[in-house]
Amino acid sequence: MVLDSENARPAPPPGMKEKIELFNRLQTEDPPRAQAMLSEFMSDEAVIAALATPVEFPEEQVAWVRETLAGNPDVRWTFVFLHEPAWENPSASFTTIQDLLKDRDHTVIAGHLHYYDYDNIDGVEYITMGPSGASFHHEGPGNVDHIMWVTMTDNGPQMGNIALKGLFDRKGLDTAMFGAYDRR
Repeated sequence: MVLDSENARPAPPPGMKEKIELFNRLQTEDPPRAQAMLSEFMSDEAVIAALATPVEFPEEQVAWVRETLAGNPDVRWTFVFLHEPAWENPSASFTTIQDLLKDRDHTVIAGHLHYYDYDNIDGVEYITMGPSGASFHHEGPGNVDHIMWVTMTDNGPQMGNIALKGLFDRKGLDTAMFGAYDRR
């Protein structure tokens, strides 16, 4: 299932589109200036407040999830894809979606943060994809451009991540095995 986590988001402030375009260009032309611009942006109180806002799903979308799950009771596995990792700060509507999924095997995959992260919450895997070619927001092992290879088995999905510098498992880059990841 693919959910729209951007449906109820407020419009970006004036000038945001131009700032993003400048930032994207500076990542190639002047990386230190791009990093300074990102640091300034990420320290803005309005940005921090907006990032802390729970993702709300309209009742029509929750009803669609309910109907889709009821109409497909015997699937081996359910994957839920959304842009924002709504489990990081769950709204009442996302908690409802989680409750609808609780009696079936499932995995939830999102993006938005541009940093790979793996969470296992009550036996359910929640994965935030890395930048995957987009801008990065901070340094660390989760700052990795990659694709995820998923193979379904009788025991559930097996996942491998293919990074530009090698492979890492579903829990993230194993720095002991692969060494510190350097994006450059």
